[in-house]
Amino acid sequence: PVCADYRRRLVDLYQGEFLDGLYLNDAQEFEDWLLLRREWYRQQMLQALTLLAEHHLVTQDFAAAERYAQRQIQLDPLRENAYRQAMVALTRDGRQDEALDVYQQCATVLFTELNLTPDAETVALHNAIRTTVGTDRVWQPSDDGPRALDNVRRPRAPLHNLPARTTTVYGRSGESAALVRLLQQTDCQLVTVRGSGGMGKTTLLVETGFASAALYPDGVWLVPLTGVTVADDASAVVVAHAVAMAIGRVLRLDFGSADPQKTVADYLRSRHILLLLDNMEHLLQAKGFIQDMLDKAPNLAILATSHENLDLPTERIFVLGGLPVPDTHSPGHLLRQSPGVLLFVDSAKRLMDYYEPDDADLSYIVEICRLLQGMPLGIELAASWVEQFTCAEIRDAIKRDFGFLDANFDDLPSRHRSLRALFDHTWQMLSRTEQSTLAHLSIFSLPVSRVAALSITNSNLADLVSLARKSVIQQDSAGYFLVHPLVRHFAA
Repeated sequence: PVCADYRRRLVDLYQGEFLDGLYLNDAQEFEDWLLLRREWYRQQMLQALTLLAEHHLVTQDFAAAERYAQRQIQLDPLRENAYRQAMVALTRDGRQDEALDVYQQCATVLFTELNLTPDAETVALHNAIRTTVGTDRVWQPSDDGPRALDNVRRPRAPLHNLPARTTTVYGRSGESAALVRLLQQTDCQLVTVRGSGGMGKTTLLVETGFASAALYPDGVWLVPLTGVTVADDASAVVVAHAVAMAIGRVLRLDFGSADPQKTVADYLRSRHILLLLDNMEHLLQAKGFIQDMLDKAPNLAILATSHENLDLPTERIFVLGGLPVPDTHSPGHLLRQSPGVLLFVDSAKRLMDYYEPDDADLSYIVEICRLLQGMPLGIELAASWVEQFTCAEIRDAIKRDFGFLDANFDDLPSRHRSLRALFDHTWQMLSRTEQSTLAHLSIFSLPVSRVAALSITNSNLADLVSLARKSVIQQDSAGYFLVHPLVRHFAA
């Protein structure tokens, strides 16, 4: 264990080639020395990864074993023993189909690069995995890697890269089920979950991914796009390139010198995959690339989140609002079971494990949820103050100033740690005209007619519709416009 811990620390320190990017003119001796030194470090890294994979196979931590085997393959795609380690780890973890995929990857690389076939040991391991029923052979660690394996076939685990559930999701089961049904319709390949910041779009996206995982044999893959940055005046080609690179990283594609967009589209062509594209609103110029993926991959489905529509011909829009909030006069047991109250109490328990609101607190919590119109982020931010204030004091503070809601949660993205930061992020996405229109609309506390809105804002209908399509204001079926109280507070 001590040696394993040392090796783990060692491989964590290895971030790439020694002195990567350094080049000196007219220094051939230095270049020769650098080449040898880089190869020495690389071989040390490969040896450490091999021993770590072997160690975790013995201790039956198969996920870690597979991870270290895959790191070897990334460093040396021709390292056949690493493929065997990965095959054993996946099989022992009940993922035989993935183990067979690794064998095919190995065979393809060897044939493409060296015009060779896998050696006898790798072929024997492949056959043992493929014909697992009735075998009694048990894999034993050796200097050369796995010889065989015990073979109890288990159901294949769904493929995904979804984050582990660390909190309970309240009040979104209906929306998640509706999205799963929508994606299963034969004429539906693309669904955009549209909603303002803080409504829980990412949470719903992940929950729907878990609910759908068994329906997509080639996996459900979450592609976070918040960190993908492009210049404001970037061309559609540049934006599409950035999105393709983000998708490729998640799918572990090796682009080399190839075009990322073509590589991604070709990879998806024959696969049954659900892509979860989270936070598309600042990358809408990539919509042509998204349509190209859908056109070339008939079994591909995409579930995206955005403040506004992607405006593609095959797109279905799923508008996400706040959590349902009961009336304060509802019976106590109904109040306690309402999604907003459950979320508040659960968030409070993260700070105070013993927290349990009494009946008086319940009524204040319901008022808080109503003030925030069921916005999940706002409710979580309000609950983050339970150590310092009573529920009545939190309600009163929110009534006085929504800016009171600053988060104490370090695990939240920076723009979600205060409602001011969230609004600033939204504000920056608006044009000057849209900003002016929103500022004028913020004087209305009640729904306002189209005629009144146009008159007071001195704007045109296109500006109002654009704000609604960007989830900054809401428009009801009668055509009335409504500004969320939080947006109204910050836009005033």
